[in-house]
Amino acid sequence: MDIKGGTEAQPLAGWRMGARRTLALVAVLLVAGCNGELPEPQPEDEPSAEQAVRPSAPFSLPGDLLLEEGLLRFQPCGLADAQPVDDETGSEARTLIENLGYGTDRVRSAVVLDGGRLLEVRHATPEGARCEDLLPDAEWEARGNEPFWVLRVTGGEALWITPDDQEGITFEGGEWRQADPGLFRYEARLDGVDGVEYLTLILEEEPCHDTMAGARFPFVAQVEKGGSVYAGCALEGRGLVPGL
Repeated sequence: MDIKGGTEAQPLAGWRMGARRTLALVAVLLVAGCNGELPEPQPEDEPSAEQAVRPSAPFSLPGDLLLEEGLLRFQPCGLADAQPVDDETGSEARTLIENLGYGTDRVRSAVVLDGGRLLEVRHATPEGARCEDLLPDAEWEARGNEPFWVLRVTGGEALWITPDDQEGITFEGGEWRQADPGLFRYEARLDGVDGVEYLTLILEEEPCHDTMAGARFPFVAQVEKGGSVYAGCALEGRGLVPGL
């Protein structure tokens, strides 16, 4: 997918739209000349399939999901007691505890609750991250392995991080588009001395599992940068969750 090529194609698309409008105006004038009155105005061209829409995320609560004597419970960050919940995830929650708890019957996770009902596990990880830091400090974070990379998106800025550059490179002017239901595209650019470099993040709203740690994420991610394609998973961050 060549983002730069897609950008350069915009003038041609604009010329075609202008040509269509000119032909439509000529047709209006001809009809008016024959009938002595103007026809009813016609609707504009259909909007583009890609809308300026960013992906959305439900309110998720970070904490520990655990099994105690066969009962599923959730303990939010900062609270001492775990509350029982009714599992409406189709047993996914129990499976994640079995696969990621490593015998502790507990897994750090971000979940969607409705009262005492567990509706969804957005994120679950076996890693020892602090509970308060489970959701990333950004609006969106995508990451992958082999090679390791992280992309943090907040507003129009995207920070690209690799082991070779842990401070990261910031791409700017980023915008979201929705190409299809459940499929979102973010494009940003970096103006440098050697020209413009483009970066594209594509998110698909499908469960994704980290290839190394097995952590569960709500989005499949793909980054296109510098002629290379990087595959991974993505998660919404604290920038989208008020109060966290």
